[in-house]
Amino acid sequence: VTADDNFPLSKDSVIDAMKNNLKPKFHDMNLKAIESGYKSIKG
Repeated sequence: VTADDNFPLSKDSVIDAMKNNLKPKFHDMNLKAIESGYKSIKG
């Protein structure tokens, strides 16, 4: 979603929010999901 130019938040903002709201044990899994989604949209 962050790769969509119409989405109001940057990828870094989403990553920061994820890290601030999830337990550290979930960070790696969610970071991989964010990166995968970003790459699938941006290429």
